[in-house]
Amino acid sequence: MPGALYGVWLGGLVLLAGAGCQITSTTHVPTEAATHQRGKAVVPPGDVLEVYYPVPFVSPPNLTTQSIFDDCSVIEQKPDHFRIKNSNPFSREVTWEARGVPITAVTTPAVQIGVGAPPAPAARKEERTEFANGAK
Repeated sequence: MPGALYGVWLGGLVLLAGAGCQITSTTHVPTEAATHQRGKAVVPPGDVLEVYYPVPFVSPPNLTTQSIFDDCSVIEQKPDHFRIKNSNPFSREVTWEARGVPITAVTTPAVQIGVGAPPAPAARKEERTEFANGAK
């Protein structure tokens, strides 16, 4: 009996340890409005280059960069551009891809004055012409 109890206890311990070590990950599912923008840039040796997106994003996009040795690093990222640093003595061509929701031109409807329910008709006054002799 003590062996069976020990087995149950050990099984419960393994189950708890396994539950505590689970890794949960969330992924962002791109919406229909999400777009990809791609490009290439040559980063001079030992310099920082600002690269502007053709169309700005609503917030900083998901950015991936790649170079021949993958030794350039993104040091700043904004909705309209990113800065990439090359610490090497030789220039590097960097290919980049950004994924996110672009800023779209927001059009506000034109204000139309007088559109809507027509005003209630004013009470018409009867036109009366009074004559000096009291005739109408």
